[in-house]
Amino acid sequence: MNRALAKFIVDCLRMIGSPQEPLAEIQQFSRRDWDRTAFWLNGSGLAHYFLRRVRELQSEGAVPSEVLARLARNLTVNQCRLEVMAGEFNDLNHRLSDASLSYAAVKGFDLAPDYAPTSRCELGTPMNTCFLSSVSGERTKFSIKQDTACAP
Repeated sequence: MNRALAKFIVDCLRMIGSPQEPLAEIQQFSRRDWDRTAFWLNGSGLAHYFLRRVRELQSEGAVPSEVLARLARNLTVNQCRLEVMAGEFNDLNHRLSDASLSYAAVKGFDLAPDYAPTSRCELGTPMNTCFLSSVSGERTKFSIKQDTACAP
């Protein structure tokens, strides 16, 4: 990972100061620097926010086109995966209701940081759901953690 590039990426997301300054500096990094930093950017959970910020500031020229394409492709895949998970969640709710089972679907919520004005659902956050049910007087709990991938 190129730590200097990672710092500039984080600086672009800050709510204090001008995000254009670090974006102007980002142009100095090579494609190799970006490739070495890609794993960190994806693993940090900042990739989609960074892409959004670059687009908001109309600064696509500051980032190599291959990197922008990869970020956009990953965002599309994540959004598609979320749509699939939401459909499966709705299907499971209908099946439980149709079976006349008493149940509760519990889903936590994520707090969005200041640099993320968009809901996390729009950005493709994975969904973890827990269903609580009472079958024959016994309490049953089962969890569903979905990680369905789909091609763009």
